[in-house]
Amino acid sequence: MTRGKKTPAQLGWKALPKSEADVSYDLLEDIKQAIWEEPKRYNQATYIRMNRHLKRRLKEDHLAQCGTAACVAGWTVLMAKPMNEKPAEKLAMIDVDRSAAELLGLNWGQSSTLFDGDALSDVASKLGLEDVPDQGTLEYAALGILHITRFQRANEAQLKAHRLGTPFERGDAEADESDYEYDE
Repeated sequence: MTRGKKTPAQLGWKALPKSEADVSYDLLEDIKQAIWEEPKRYNQATYIRMNRHLKRRLKEDHLAQCGTAACVAGWTVLMAKPMNEKPAEKLAMIDVDRSAAELLGLNWGQSSTLFDGDALSDVASKLGLEDVPDQGTLEYAALGILHITRFQRANEAQLKAHRLGTPFERGDAEADESDYEYDE
């Protein structure tokens, strides 16, 4: 450990939520549950932000206990097995959007819809709200959960049929293992 730097446990952060889901639909259910349990960990406008980056922007009481905030794509990568076995700092360096889309089995249009950083503006507008609530609030989290739920309803059969994992891990013939390796 580098002098002066503390581990997440030393800072009192809770562990990141993990999912044992085997299909995309169930992973999205776990993500919604994680958001509901701690709304501060959800920010649709950023892939993955670790606490050290968030401290520059938010007051201490607006920080998630796990030390991380992420959008749907970010939480997909952070929570999905086997990705959830990688250190979060390593996952923050990958192409989150592409990796999350591949894990969930989404095409470009679907991933654009689910991972859109402005998605909550659309949800709020359809509900007749003038503004999106502040990130970290229960109201903001509720909009995010509604956004995910609507996506699940529109793509239910596909999401329930798709086994999680990268193409290589699922055994897809075209996959190349080197696309899914991380530096230690």
